Amino acid sequence: MVFLLVVALLILVLFINLNKRMGKIIETLPEDLNNEDLIELPNERAYYDETNKAIIDLKKKIDKAGIDNKDIVEIRSLKKLISRGYTDWEGVQEELSQMIEERTAFVSQGNFYPREYAFDINRMRTEIEKAREFQLNNPLKSLEEIKAFIKEQNDKVSFYKEIKGKVEIMLIKLEKYEKGLKTKKETIPYFNKKQELFIHLQNGDLKAANKILKELKGRVKNIS
Repeated sequence: MVFLLVVALLILVLFINLNKRMGKIIETLPEDLNNEDLIELPNERAYYDETNKAIIDLKKKIDKAGIDNKDIVEIRSLKKLISRGYTDWEGVQEELSQMIEERTAFVSQGNFYPREYAFDINRMRTEIEKAREFQLNNPLKSLEEIKAFIKEQNDKVSFYKEIKGKVEIMLIKLEKYEKGLKTKKETIPYFNKKQELFIHLQNGDLKAANKILKELKGRVKNIS
């Protein structure tokens, strides 16, 4: 009985000492190191290019000098950047998909649209595939290039809608103007100019189309 009590006391003493040592070890570790999920670096093999490099660079830094609280902050920051990049590239896909729907609907409304719009739509589909690839494998890829492409496309559509609207209004007045044409000297140059306008519209040369539109506007300025 006495022997069992002695053994129990020895086990208790060993347990207390072990807890003290573990406590000291934990105390010497930087803050938050106990949460492995917060300090574990993403797997660099799951990514490539910018994202892969960012992970490897931080990993090398930690391996060289050891981890501290500053490194934990950097790991958290990197994870947030990767997460934000994932969300941003998902947003790019959604924006491009919406642009395709709007462009397709706009093109189907009539014949006054540039032929290149079909190529633009195909390019957007390709960019969606690329955006999906970046989202999954390189979320830190810069958005600068795709944002410039989206802005270019939106500006193009806005300008085209503006010109198209002016042309549609102008055509109503031109019908009245045409009824007043009597000689070939008047008719031929006019219809050549009108045909040139439509060609520029179909070729997507909006500045040239707008220039001709202004010329034609001078012909119908007195027509209500």
